[in-house]
Amino acid sequence: MNIDNIIYILVLIYSIILHEIAHGYVAYREGDNTAKWAGRLTLNPLPHIDIIGSIIVPIATYISTGGAMGWAKGVPYNPHMLRGKYSEAKVAAAGVITNFLIAIISAFILYFSKGVDNIAFNIINYVLIYAIIINISLGIFNLLPLPPFDGLRIITSLFPNRTRGLMQMIDNNATVYLLVSVYIAYNLFAYISPLISYLVSALLTL
Repeated sequence: MNIDNIIYILVLIYSIILHEIAHGYVAYREGDNTAKWAGRLTLNPLPHIDIIGSIIVPIATYISTGGAMGWAKGVPYNPHMLRGKYSEAKVAAAGVITNFLIAIISAFILYFSKGVDNIAFNIINYVLIYAIIINISLGIFNLLPLPPFDGLRIITSLFPNRTRGLMQMIDNNATVYLLVSVYIAYNLFAYISPLISYLVSALLTL
């Protein structure tokens, strides 16, 4: 494994972790201490690792497509402890917003650091490029209205009465819906990843 692959994997891991921490932090700010008590508001990767989503799926997608997708353990939260009317929607959207913010900030830093040529900045540029690609990908896929992605959680939290039956059906067949969602996301990834790479290349030529 070369330095390029190591950088990619580290950026992916911490992008996913920051996504989950964002869920827990917003829940904490909205009155729910569950994630904090569970030790999930930490940059230590170990409490966040999901065997399938953090190891098996990223390796499989990296080998087959050249890019990796994955997820960490979902951050626990108690919707009954949230204070605001739209607190649950805020918690659901926090991870996606965080990923897009990381991508935007990385793009600005990358743009304004162009022209600097030394080993340290070359490594930083690799980190920034991967941060843009990975976090845009994570943001897009987590907006899909499919379980276990956040897009569905956002919808169900905004319309709880209308989606209660849907969520019950998903809970009763969680494994099946997870496999279907991963299959759909995997096939979309093959089309979206080159587009994101093209956008990053365009950014570098500005």
